[in-house]
Amino acid sequence: MNLPVFESYQDGSDTYELAGLARGGQQLGKLKKNYQKAVTLLVELASLQTSFITLDKVIKVTNRRVNAIEHGKNAFLAKSNWSISKTLFLEIFSDHTSYRTDTGLHHFRT
Repeated sequence: MNLPVFESYQDGSDTYELAGLARGGQQLGKLKKNYQKAVTLLVELASLQTSFITLDKVIKVTNRRVNAIEHGKNAFLAKSNWSISKTLFLEIFSDHTSYRTDTGLHHFRT
């Protein structure tokens, strides 16, 4: 499974590179650094959020598959247990020629 990873990049040149009259240029430089940090953090957060959503979907699909396997296994075991019980019943009572259940009278084959 591939998880997407986002990266930030800066395209083009700095249009405010030569701005520096008095202390305005220093403030503008601080602003640019803080903005770039904020963008980097937001891109990292978006990458993590996308990964979490993808992993959540995969976990849900896996849980559904496990539940389906468990359900199939339980149904198989129940059927197997019935078959074993029926076989044991027939072996125990095979000396009789018939037996009665709620579904009627059953005869053994001899």
